Amino acid sequence: EGSGFSLGSDHTITIPANDNTVGFASNAERTLGENGGTARVAVNVEQPAPRPITLNIETGGTANARDFRIDSRSLTIGAGQPSGTIMLTGVDNQVGEGAKSIILTIRPSGALPSGWALGDMEHTVEIQDDDLSVGFVRTSDSVDEPSSDTDHTIDIRISAAPTADITLQVSHLSTSTADASGDNIDVTYFPASVTFSAGDSSSLTKTITLNVKSDTLKESAEYIDLQLADSGGTLTSGGNAFSFGTQTYRLNINASDNTISIDSDMSGNRLNENRGTVNVVVKVDNPSPTAITLNVSAASTSTARGTTDYILPSTLRIEPNSDAGTLTITGVDDNVRGGNTGLTIDLELTGTLPNGWSLSPSGPLTHQVTIIDDDRARVGWSAARVTHTAPATGTNTYTATIVMNESPSKEIRLGISTDGGTASDGSEVIIPGAQVGGCASVTFPENATGAALTQTCTVVVLPSAAGKVLHMTFLDSLGSLQTENILVDPITQMVTFTSP
Repeated sequence: EGSGFSLGSDHTITIPANDNTVGFASNAERTLGENGGTARVAVNVEQPAPRPITLNIETGGTANARDFRIDSRSLTIGAGQPSGTIMLTGVDNQVGEGAKSIILTIRPSGALPSGWALGDMEHTVEIQDDDLSVGFVRTSDSVDEPSSDTDHTIDIRISAAPTADITLQVSHLSTSTADASGDNIDVTYFPASVTFSAGDSSSLTKTITLNVKSDTLKESAEYIDLQLADSGGTLTSGGNAFSFGTQTYRLNINASDNTISIDSDMSGNRLNENRGTVNVVVKVDNPSPTAITLNVSAASTSTARGTTDYILPSTLRIEPNSDAGTLTITGVDDNVRGGNTGLTIDLELTGTLPNGWSLSPSGPLTHQVTIIDDDRARVGWSAARVTHTAPATGTNTYTATIVMNESPSKEIRLGISTDGGTASDGSEVIIPGAQVGGCASVTFPENATGAALTQTCTVVVLPSAAGKVLHMTFLDSLGSLQTENILVDPITQMVTFTSP
C-alpha cells in the first residue's frame, strides 16, 4: 500500500504427467479352459488418458492358432477410460496334449499421450487341457557334456488320476546319436517304466533320471530320443480313456572336448617380402559337421603394415568334416634394401564356434610371422621365356635384353653360356640355326646409372632355327656377383624360334 504497485491477473502452470503407465492388470486372468472356456485379460491405464490409446496385440507361446480364438488383434482404450479387455476363447481338439501357453504382448499403435508409458507389456495365459492325457512335460532339453557323470531329470505327467493302473514303458529310439548301450555309453536312464496308480491324484507326475556320462572322446554334439509306449494297452483299459500327449522327448548333449588350435609344426613363421607366401595351419582335433569361420586380424603389436608390407585374408574357413584350414599370407615387395627387415605380423584368430568346440588356448589364437627382407641388387634377363620368328630366307636378329635394378659399385661382367636345348619334338638340337657369338658376354660398368643399367646382346637367326629352342644362361666366371651379393633372376632365358 502506497508503493504504487498492484497485483495483476493469475497465471496457471501445467506440469505434465510423466509416470502414468498402461499395461496388463496384475489380476488379469491367467487360465483358459480348452473346451470353450473364456479368459478376460484386462489392460489398465494407471490414470485415464486425455485421448484414446490403441494397442496392437501379438501372440506367442506353445499354443497355436488352432488352440484358441482372440476377439481382436488390437485394443483401444477410450479417452478417460481406466481399462480395456482382451477376450480369449479356448478351442477343443479332443487330443490329450497337456497345458499350453499363450503369451500376449501389447505394443502402442503410434505414440502414447505425453506423460504415459508402457508398463507390463507381456502376459501369459495357460490353456488347461481337459482331455485325459499322459506324456512328457517337455519336448526337449539341452545339457553340456559334464566333466563328471551327472544326473538330468525329466517329468512325465498325467492329467488326472486313472481309474485303473497305467504302466508306460520308456525306451530310446534308433534316431538317437548318443549311445545308451555298448562300449562307449553316453547316457543311461532309469526306471525303464513308470506306473500311475488307480485313484492316486497325489502322484500325477513321475520322474525319469538320465545319467549323462563324462568322457574324453573327441566327438560332435549328440542327442538321445526317448519314447513312451503302452504295450499293455493300459491307457484305455479298466475304465481308462487316456491318450498320449507329448510321447517323445530329446535330450541334446553338447560336446565339450573338441579344440581348435594353431598347428605350430605345420605353420611357417618367415615371410619373404617379394611375393613370398607363408601358410598358417589351424587344426581341428575332431572335425565339425558344420563349417567353422574364424576372423583373422593383425594385433596392434604388429610392426608390419597391412597391404603395404603383406596381404592378409580377413577370414579363415574350415570346411565341414575337415581337420584343418590353411591361412595364406603374401608378402609385398617394397624394393628397398633392408626396408622390411625384422617386421612382424602378430596374428589373432577369433570366431563364434559350434557347440562343443573351443579355441586352445582360450581367447584368440595367436601366431607371429617375421618378414624377411629380400631386396638385393638384381640382374637378369628381361623375361625368362620369349618367342622369335625365324626368317623364311636370309637372316634376322633376336635382341636379348639384360637389366640391373641398381648401380653396381664395381664393374659386373657376365659370361653367357648357350646351348640348343630341345626341339618341339623332343630331339636334341645343335644350333647351326642361330649364330650366338654376339651374346657371349655382357658388361655393366662401375657406377652405371640410367640407360647403362640395361644391356643387350644379339643373336643372328637363320631359317633353319624354326622349331628349335635356344637356352642362354649367365656365368659368373669372375665371381663379381657373389662378391657384390647380387642376385641373378632369371638366370636363364629360353628363346623359342617359330616358323615364319
